[in-house]
Amino acid sequence: MIIAHLADIHIGHRQYGLDQRAEDYARTFKKAVDKLLEIHEDKHIDVVVISGDLFDNAKPSPISYLQAIDCLRRIREVGIPIIAIRGNHEASVVNPTENPLNVLASMNLIKYLERGCIKLDKVLFIGHGCIYTEHQNKLYAYLMNTVSSNDINIILLHQYIEGTPYTYPMPNIDYYTISSKIVKSLMDGRDCIFLCGHIHDFNLRHPQYPVLYPGSLEIWDSKEFETYTYENGKFVKIKDMSDKGFLIIDIDESTGKFKVKPIKIEPSRRMIKLELKYDTIDPMKFKRDMIDIIEKFDIPNAYVQIEVSGKLERGYTSRDLQCSQFRRMFKNVLKVDFKLDISREVSSPKSGSSVRTGTYYGIDTIIKRAIREVLKNDPDVEIIENIILELLDSVERGDKYSVVKIFEKVLNIQLKQEGDIRSLLF
Repeated sequence: MIIAHLADIHIGHRQYGLDQRAEDYARTFKKAVDKLLEIHEDKHIDVVVISGDLFDNAKPSPISYLQAIDCLRRIREVGIPIIAIRGNHEASVVNPTENPLNVLASMNLIKYLERGCIKLDKVLFIGHGCIYTEHQNKLYAYLMNTVSSNDINIILLHQYIEGTPYTYPMPNIDYYTISSKIVKSLMDGRDCIFLCGHIHDFNLRHPQYPVLYPGSLEIWDSKEFETYTYENGKFVKIKDMSDKGFLIIDIDESTGKFKVKPIKIEPSRRMIKLELKYDTIDPMKFKRDMIDIIEKFDIPNAYVQIEVSGKLERGYTSRDLQCSQFRRMFKNVLKVDFKLDISREVSSPKSGSSVRTGTYYGIDTIIKRAIREVLKNDPDVEIIENIILELLDSVERGDKYSVVKIFEKVLNIQLKQEGDIRSLLF
């Protein structure tokens, strides 16, 4: 049996508040389907598995639904069944039944396994939606009652299995971690393969057990960007953009042995990170460096993130770096973001001596932290912070049209051409 294993497609993800990035995620899924169908013509694919986070949120926009339906229908039209489970993005773990996968299942585009199984030939597919770590005993009980000693068990989980070595950054506490002891126990006297999601590293595998992760289809985090350092007037390339794609798994149904072939998918846009590291930041030198950077990295349609770290010369503040002005000097990129991790020396009011103050973060980071502190566990916190950042960016550029359109989209109303909110914002 040949299985195409995908996960973390995240249709609708407006990364950095950009509609263009949402389009990139949909475009990359289409490229993955193109490649999948090309493989199918050469070597028959028996089933497609999506291990969670097909959508980026529980309430996809109409265009996100259409993008997903178009790709899934193309797979179904050539006779390949699609089995999908729920990830942590597609529904609240507290209320998992209200999610967009049910809509796709009602259209016969996917076989949705919230807590169920499907047998194809000698292979038993067992799926379970994403749960919190604290409920893993219930997950274990269900799986132990469902796995077969006579079949090959393909267990679909959108979870991180303890012990998997990932490079993609995760929180110190991942609420969806599953103990590796569960995997070990399920494999006792049984043929089991675990097809997982949640971890975005491409073609990742547990060092001890048959636990596989295809990773996300698109670039998700700045640690996956094409990365350069800038030192002494020279650019040094640290890494290319991380590989992305899906897996083709060929299982021998008589022995349970399998082979994995990673399939790479080219990301839809260049995502670039520039690291400017200074011992001491002289604003005049910084400005000269920025002119050089603009000449070399004003790349059409690229997203550029500039990270500046170091200690400001005495008497200067972060405003003296004039990052907003330099952002406007980029003419061809999709967007430029600055992240500042800088400190400065000030005079102590008591002793008059110089002391080092804390870190000054970029305004985007400060805004996100403030929003998350206020909204805490609100499931729409990422959507809200993206809207706010997009509004602020449009206001900074003086783009009145974009501000009005954002409000119209969020409020679902048609604003008048004159007056209304414009006078409040500009």
